[in-house]
Amino acid sequence: MFARETAEGELARTGSEAGETRTHLAEAAVKYREAKLASAPEIPRELVPAVERLTEIDEAFEAARFVAAQLRERIEEERQSARVPVGSPTRRGPADLSALSASEKIRLGLQQLSEREAR
Repeated sequence: MFARETAEGELARTGSEAGETRTHLAEAAVKYREAKLASAPEIPRELVPAVERLTEIDEAFEAARFVAAQLRERIEEERQSARVPVGSPTRRGPADLSALSASEKIRLGLQQLSEREAR
């Protein structure tokens, strides 16, 4: 009977230790994820889920890094395509003529008409 009680006590202690080990592993995974995210502030936290397996964190982190790199490239391409070469004339949209008097509008219209005919 004593051996049975000892075995049950040992089993309970082992189960308790296993539970503590799982808790410590989960805490370590959270800290690992936080450290990885802190090392790369350009990666959104939402792209790296809070999981318990370090390999899953690494895989999600690399996938997030890939997505962030693609977005960065796309933004840079858009920025480059929107650039105006040095020395280019500024683009002029339609002028706001509401502040001009009627005679100034007529004068401007005649000036633009003569410029078009000169071409």
